[in-house]
Amino acid sequence: MLLTANSGMHGPRRGLPRYDMVNDSVDFFADLGFDALDISFTSCIYEGTIHEPILDAEDPTPALDRLIEKCRERGLAMPVTHLPYRFNYLNPEEPVYAENYAMTVKALKASEYIGAEWAVMHIRSVEGTVAYVKRLFADSGITKTGIAIENDPTLSIDILIAAHDILKAEGYNVGICFDIGHGNVKSYIQYDVVELIKLLGERIKVLHIHDNCGNYDAHKAPFAGNIPWERVMAALKSVGFVGEFNYEIITSDMPDCLRLKFAEYYRDIGRYLIDVFERCNRE
Repeated sequence: MLLTANSGMHGPRRGLPRYDMVNDSVDFFADLGFDALDISFTSCIYEGTIHEPILDAEDPTPALDRLIEKCRERGLAMPVTHLPYRFNYLNPEEPVYAENYAMTVKALKASEYIGAEWAVMHIRSVEGTVAYVKRLFADSGITKTGIAIENDPTLSIDILIAAHDILKAEGYNVGICFDIGHGNVKSYIQYDVVELIKLLGERIKVLHIHDNCGNYDAHKAPFAGNIPWERVMAALKSVGFVGEFNYEIITSDMPDCLRLKFAEYYRDIGRYLIDVFERCNRE
């Protein structure tokens, strides 16, 4: 199991320009001994200091080539990406919808270009998500990268399963991104995160790792909330999960002088939990 971090965890920062993905973020995580990066294209649709510029050019391949080469030099895999999501893809009347959708297609093409196995998007409804995924595959023309649909704390897990299973039955290359923190938020729907893993089973292709206390989506490091992490890892092993230990912690407000120490902390937690996973026997 690879220790992976979302590249955006060393991107936006409080009151300052974001770190450059290629020149800063790759080295940051490589120096810490991470194995891989989840390449975040989510901020490509934002403005201001949090904007991610890697796809800005009409032809982004030179920038993506630099990313590929830098990751190769530093020994980091890029198995997963995250597509833009903070717009309502079910509402074409939303402001700048066309621009946001075009960037999402561009990010999906970029995901395949860099060799990612999965690109993550969010669930919204059964029919709407099914139609949107089909549209993304058609407009992007991708043939190798799959789309992993992520659970939402405000929506029933049945909606996610239904959308996934419809697309899978029709031959689409889809999986589920199980966001463990989202599964633990109980303000909307009461779920047991371990039981959700068992329910989703081999549909789970991607993880988002972060913690909370069940009251809101806090994106904290493991053991800073109440998720039973050793039981989570055992459940993942029991369903045959074969993907990455993929962090999605919020670090944008972390002062620069503390970023390294904090990253060392969650790196060590990740290595511990990967060891728990690897020592578990599949039931």
